[in-house]
Order: sequence, then structure tokens, then C-alpha cells
Amino acid sequence: MHPHHKLNNIPYDIFITVVLFCWDNSAECDEPSHCPTTASHVCSTWRRYALDTPTFWSSLSFRQTDMHRALLRCETWLERTRPDSPLDIVLGPEPFGAASVKRVKSIMRMIMPHVRRWRSLRVERGVPRKILRIIFDRLRDAEAPMLEVLKVIGDSATSTRLLRPTDRWKLDPF
Repeated sequence: MHPHHKLNNIPYDIFITVVLFCWDNSAECDEPSHCPTTASHVCSTWRRYALDTPTFWSSLSFRQTDMHRALLRCETWLERTRPDSPLDIVLGPEPFGAASVKRVKSIMRMIMPHVRRWRSLRVERGVPRKILRIIFDRLRDAEAPMLEVLKVIGDSATSTRLLRPTDRWKLDPF
């Protein structure tokens, strides 16, 4: 891009407004979490702005069948957040076809060290019961003081529980 292009001179607050607007309107996309990555590829100024905005990288989505790629992306995103930034995590059914136990253990190894930072955990419809058991067995004694929303969408109903930061959550396996 030409160094004097107008996008290179956009103020940070305008950049944030544009990216958040696009992100809010990307709900129909297969993977709306690609918005920060796309913004970081526009020009060097936008890349710097995006990389300097930790909240852009605080949504971790595991809805891909390519687990290696998903884990690498989420690892990079975790590095771009601040140690105290709240995290929003989505687990979809896509990773849990073949070798699903191995995959959920890889995901849990990545996200459990950050459990104190979780603001929300959403487990989408279609995640196998054996995977749900593994997830919630790992969470049984975890402390998640920042967790506000735990949403598990089952095959027949949606279950949402709002938690206060002082709540200690213990979940029995299914």
C-alpha cells in the first residue's frame, strides 16, 4: 500500500470504531473471529493498532476441524492478550469427529492455565457427551473468578447460568 494512503493516517479511535462495527456485523460469517486478523492485514498502521489492542484477541474459538491450525491460532491470540484480559471461549462440535478425546485434551491443556481469566465459556450443540464429561471433569475444582456466563447448548435445550465472580462452581458430570 502506498505510504501516504489515507488508511495509514486514520486515528486509533476511528480504527477501533470501524473494526468493532465490522466485527458486530460479521455474525453471519462462518468465523467472525477472523475480523482482527483481517484488520491487521490492511496496512502497517492497522496492523500496529490491531496488535496493540489485546481485547481483539480475547475470543478463542474452537470450531474448526483442522485442530493443528486452530491450536496455533489460539496460542498466538493468547500471546497477544494481556495476562489480566478476560477471555471468551467457544467450543463447537467440529473438532470432535476423529480422535476427539485427544483433541479435547489438547484444547483443555491450552485453556486451563487461563481459567482464572475466563469471562465466558460456550459449548455449542453437537459436542459429544463424552467430550462434555472430559471438559467438566477438568473444570470440577477450577476457580474462575471472572466467569460471568457458562452456556452449554444441548441437543434439546439451552442451559445458561450466570455466575457472580465470588461463586465457586462445581459441576457434576453428565
